[in-house]
Amino acid sequence: MDNVDKKSEARDQLAVLRGQIDDIDRQLVDLFLRRMRVSDEIAGAKRRGGIGVTDRERERAVIEAARAGAGNRDRDFVAAFMQSLITLSKQRQERQNPTNGEKDL
Repeated sequence: MDNVDKKSEARDQLAVLRGQIDDIDRQLVDLFLRRMRVSDEIAGAKRRGGIGVTDRERERAVIEAARAGAGNRDRDFVAAFMQSLITLSKQRQERQNPTNGEKDL
């Protein structure tokens, strides 16, 4: 097989794999939006209860549960992914619940 054939085969394979990534990305966006809607509900409950946005114990538990479900090789990536989700959720909650002397957990 010459270089032209190898490149053509690689491009075909890339197209298939990228199509799979596109499908996964669509699913991730749907799940992310669902998570953010639940985060909005959490923000409301915190506001009504006079509870601040940050709950470090819960954050650690969420990240550790995700790490535990990941393969050894991917644990750090999963932890970083979850930390990003938590950060975005907290930013959204903070927009809805500006700090008014509420206590964080």
